[in-house]
Amino acid sequence: MFLIRATGRGAAEMLAALRTRLANAPEAERAVVRDELAKITELRLAKLLGGG
Repeated sequence: MFLIRATGRGAAEMLAALRTRLANAPEAERAVVRDELAKITELRLAKLLGGG
């Protein structure tokens, strides 16, 4: 599975991230996914609270 915060990122940037992350060990990728989920949650909360 590949999860990334897409807001503010172009297709080329997301593709580059995918290519880079393909080499991640499973544990490292899980850490990246947790970080991406946190960023997505922050964006959603900001929108919900009227800040974005």
